[in-house]
Amino acid sequence: SGGESVLIEGYYFKRVDTLKCRFGNLAPVTAIFLSTHQIICKSPTTKAAGIVEVEVTTNGQDYSSSRSVFEYHYPITISSIWPTSGSAALGGTTVVVSGSGFINEMGLS
Repeated sequence: SGGESVLIEGYYFKRVDTLKCRFGNLAPVTAIFLSTHQIICKSPTTKAAGIVEVEVTTNGQDYSSSRSVFEYHYPITISSIWPTSGSAALGGTTVVVSGSGFINEMGLS
């Protein structure tokens, strides 16, 4: 997983060529400067799922120590959907989606 654009908010960001984000132990990625308070970084790809710390550098050597985190998930794979149709007029058909890589979240519905 990876490749997501991540909005990072903070203070004292600078528009410099060395503005980068580091996701855990992965190689740093170039940041897009939006303002002194916001940058965007694209999460690097990885095969491992889990939580990593995200840190920012403006000089390529010294990184922040904010302990902000980003969570990588395994890709979702859908193996079946049932039923495959329902009433457009009535709506409300409960659909069962089977597969792998789903996240156990309270708001998942």
